[in-house]
Amino acid sequence: MIGTYYDNLAAERAMQFVRLLTLTKCTQSGQPEPFEPMGWFARLIGNIYGWRKSDQTRLYKRVLVMMARKNGKTQSIAALALAELFGIDQAEAQPEVYMAAKSVEQASYCFSAARDMVRADNDLSSICRITDSTKTIQNSMNGGVLKVLSAEGKSKHGSNPSCVIFDELHAWGGPEQELYDALTSGSVARRQPLFLMISTAGSNIESICGREYQFAKKIISGIAQDPTYYPLIYELPNDADWTDEKNWALANPGLGITIKIEALRDEVNLALARPAEQNRVRRLHFNQWTETSEVWIPPIEWDECKAESWPDLSGMPCYAGLDLSMTRDLSALACVWIVDERIYCKTHYWIPGSDITERSKRDGVRYDDWIYQGYIEATPGEVVDYTYITRRIIEIAEQYGIKQLAYDRWGAEGIRQALEADGINVCQFGQGFRSMSAPSKELENRVFGRKIYHDGNPVMRWNFSCCSKNEDAAQAIKPAKTKGAQSSQRIDGVVALVMALGVSSQEPAHVPVGVIAI
Repeated sequence: MIGTYYDNLAAERAMQFVRLLTLTKCTQSGQPEPFEPMGWFARLIGNIYGWRKSDQTRLYKRVLVMMARKNGKTQSIAALALAELFGIDQAEAQPEVYMAAKSVEQASYCFSAARDMVRADNDLSSICRITDSTKTIQNSMNGGVLKVLSAEGKSKHGSNPSCVIFDELHAWGGPEQELYDALTSGSVARRQPLFLMISTAGSNIESICGREYQFAKKIISGIAQDPTYYPLIYELPNDADWTDEKNWALANPGLGITIKIEALRDEVNLALARPAEQNRVRRLHFNQWTETSEVWIPPIEWDECKAESWPDLSGMPCYAGLDLSMTRDLSALACVWIVDERIYCKTHYWIPGSDITERSKRDGVRYDDWIYQGYIEATPGEVVDYTYITRRIIEIAEQYGIKQLAYDRWGAEGIRQALEADGINVCQFGQGFRSMSAPSKELENRVFGRKIYHDGNPVMRWNFSCCSKNEDAAQAIKPAKTKGAQSSQRIDGVVALVMALGVSSQEPAHVPVGVIAI
């Protein structure tokens, strides 16, 4: 346990620095005013600069701040960046403060706020050199620098940051992972580095921001422990009524100061009149994580089907569906058990083990973490190792007693022969509406009716977040990637589960080997 204490003088010194700054935008009068921190920002300053370890360095190293937009985040964080640049703690020689974002344009908002505060103060501007072309502020007194970085630039591995501000982290995806990793790993020589993550909620809970958010919520609830991590989250709970004005301040600590209630009321009325706007309003104005409106079965609904306990399934009929990757991506085997009108399901995943780090960056998810946690198995080599997967399926079939396994005929002929030779009952399963519609509708009904239970595999949850549905003129449906989907999206587990449900039916939505439904 880290020995800690609260340093009132250090916290007050930081507060006084901020109050000496001039707020040039978003003021009550419309004119430049002395910077008076709002309640949430005063709380942040007090915790970052007040709490100390026994060696007098700051306790908090990683900070996550999340709230709805227009609550003064940009101006406030710019002021904190200047506090770091001018070394009010006097703990870092030649501080390097980076404002990092997905794009230079996004990072420039915070930079512009900091630049304007410097220019509005004669003392600060006299010791600073501001270069707008490179988005840089240099402090001649301590050799410090404040600089904008973005994922659009080249490698940042040469940096030695004392403070990094990750702006609008919800927008960061796979391509931004390298910048994130470089900046968070480049401060080992610093005495008390600070990583400050700022964002509103996003639409992909498996993103960089989503993972930080989930960890922060675990700290808040007491499930996880990290004394150096400080979460400050203002949000409207998903089960709260977002149309009720009494709830709005939960996500908007600046309500009545930087946000006019009339403007927020207009946004809510717009969303009520146009349901397609509701996800946007809930995410931006109430800091609620939302999935894209194209998602077929929202992951939050799938979450509700997680089994609190797992029954003894020995001797229960088990059916499986196999969705194989053709080259280098995920392969999935979904297994379902029928127990008293309830269905329990478990999904196994495989991915080629070579270049896992690069695959994680490409797809915007942490395959490496999932492999370490046992949710995915890494197979040898750079491409799908069918021999390895076949061997594992045979082992799983023996363990579960699989009665029948459905597979897509494309690319699975070799595996089919090996499985049949081992005595496993396999059948082809067409990927068209004729085969997929009935089990797809069954999956939909069971999820929303809470009559299917799963083991909480986060890879399957991610697959659901990528999954929409196609519908034909006869209202038959089948899984599909969401419209405009990136190539990195994966729905393999959902497809495998639909096939498993198809062969588990009393009147299976599948066809025997040799007869293919389209």
